[in-house]
Amino acid sequence: MTEVYKAVLRDNITRPRMLSAKHAADIGTLEGVDDPLDLLLPERLDNMELWEQEYALSPLFTPTLEDRKHSESGLEPAGVDQAAWLQLIKDLTEEKPLCQVSFGDRVVDMTVPEDAIERHVKLLYPCNQVDAEIKAQLENLSSDGNDTLEVLALLRMPHWQGQEQVDLLKELLSLFVAKRSYSLDKMRFLDEFVRTHKPAHKEELAQKLTNLEESYRNEQERPIFNQRLEQVQTDNIRSKLCGNEVKSFRLAQTESILKDLETAS
Repeated sequence: MTEVYKAVLRDNITRPRMLSAKHAADIGTLEGVDDPLDLLLPERLDNMELWEQEYALSPLFTPTLEDRKHSESGLEPAGVDQAAWLQLIKDLTEEKPLCQVSFGDRVVDMTVPEDAIERHVKLLYPCNQVDAEIKAQLENLSSDGNDTLEVLALLRMPHWQGQEQVDLLKELLSLFVAKRSYSLDKMRFLDEFVRTHKPAHKEELAQKLTNLEESYRNEQERPIFNQRLEQVQTDNIRSKLCGNEVKSFRLAQTESILKDLETAS
């Protein structure tokens, strides 16, 4: 399995990347170069301080959702142990993988340094576990394997590693089966809600969802919970600043989950 996963990580690390305009401006200003891609050439990158390397490369090697899904395609529910994780980073670093990075019409081949590889792999949380029973439930609930990989990638994150959250999700998935109410959007919403509020059981989840629903009704909002619709999480943001689409999405998912929980009472 480690060799399979190594190939998956290699795919992730070597896929082509593109500098955003903001990122290009940031690192160009930092180093005082006319073309930010010059910073990624070996003669410049190798001579950077570690913090400069991190500043230049972190946005490029922070895993995307597609990276996370691809990572899940090569992982077993139990993940990899710490020793295997360290060996994967060592092996990939020794391969000196090349990544094409573009900005405008120019493309450079960059040798990906160890710190960037380690950052990328670490943020995939491959040592974390996904409950095997939950994985089986998800595969039965969704006819789309790509959707299942997305949910598994979410469940690999730290906020789903507690036993209370695992037990809660098992109960919720059983309810979704009974009500035939499972959806990817519901899981996306639930993931953000659990990450923020960390409910320990169904009763606490129901209470916090009810509070959220009431706060919307009263136009006194809590933070944004739909990562797909809102990329920046802010505190104490009110619904009139969220947009009707976000508000409608959150209310729909809240009401759906509360309905499931009422049926179970």
